[in-house]
Amino acid sequence: MLQRLREVAIQVLKRRKGRRATVHYKEWYYLLVEEGHKVAGKDPIASFLTQVSRAPEVEKVGRRSGLYRLAAA
Repeated sequence: MLQRLREVAIQVLKRRKGRRATVHYKEWYYLLVEEGHKVAGKDPIASFLTQVSRAPEVEKVGRRSGLYRLAAA
C-alpha cells in the first residue's frame, strides 16, 4: 500500500510538473488530492511526506526547505 502511494505520487508529479520540477511537499500532496487520490493516516500530509521522502526516486532540494524533486535517472 505504501509502495503504491509512492508510485502514484511520482506519476502525478511527472505528469503535472515535469520530470525535473521542484515542488513543495504540500503542493505535491494537493496535486495528488486534486486527482482524486487519498492518503490514509491521522495526519495525511505528514504520512505523504514520510512516504515520498523515503522513495529512492525522490531527492530533497536544500535543507529543511520542504522542496523535493525527482532524482536524475
